[in-house]
Amino acid sequence: LGTRILRIAERKIDLKGVMMISGVVGPSALYQGCVKLAKERTLLPEKDLNKMEANLEKCLKGISECNELGPGRPPLGYHCRRAAVTCESLLVDPITKTGTSVYDLRVDDGNEEDLYAFELGDFEDFLNLESVQEHLGVSKWWYVENEEVFEVFSQYTTYDTTHFVTELLNKGMKVLVLNGDQDYVTNSLGTLKWLSSLKGTEKYGEKLGRVPTKNLDYGEGQLFGRLWASKYANGAKLAFIEVCTIGSTRDVTEAGHCPALNKPLGTQHVFNKFLSGELWDRA
Repeated sequence: LGTRILRIAERKIDLKGVMMISGVVGPSALYQGCVKLAKERTLLPEKDLNKMEANLEKCLKGISECNELGPGRPPLGYHCRRAAVTCESLLVDPITKTGTSVYDLRVDDGNEEDLYAFELGDFEDFLNLESVQEHLGVSKWWYVENEEVFEVFSQYTTYDTTHFVTELLNKGMKVLVLNGDQDYVTNSLGTLKWLSSLKGTEKYGEKLGRVPTKNLDYGEGQLFGRLWASKYANGAKLAFIEVCTIGSTRDVTEAGHCPALNKPLGTQHVFNKFLSGELWDRA
């Protein structure tokens, strides 16, 4: 979407940058991160970890076929659907079968809300209250999720959209990528590996990989995570934040697939610094 906005000048949208939370942009690196994370944390017995590592090539082959037309070109639907099923069944489902949540490795599957900073409540009921709809000036029933749309969308999780991120950077945009360290499906290990490979008119990833990491605090010295941030000659800015603990004894300071729900104040703080550009003040 960001690149489409930039390409269509007549829309006159003054786009400054893009922020991605728990995204899937470089699927090959992400699934490699799954295997690495599973091994580092011993999420499965050794024989199952070895089997998962051996199956990685099948997943990577499928991703390659999905993106056979090349960077920035449309995905090949049939191959993408097959690759998504292959990668999920071989590299994600084995973790799910243990009962562990692949969205937050600290809890059992389905218990992710236990570590949210606040109780979500039933916002579908709330947004469909007659008084709320009247105030908003709407009349249609609001749904939390459309399963049919989600299923169609999810088959393209193996579509590599790196080209579009590179295009944003080549245009001098700022890009922030944020992941929780307890997330398995969009893990920070694979995301950082992907970011480190970014290359366009500048060697974006190479420079990002060389910068010293910094602890990122918010509020009264509360730890949010680790920050990598770099600036480039063409005006582009790139940053990665891993929401995590760093030798901390404080309770529940990491984040899973939904960092904004685990650390809402910290996420808002980071968002404001992204908008103002302060994230890169000392880059």
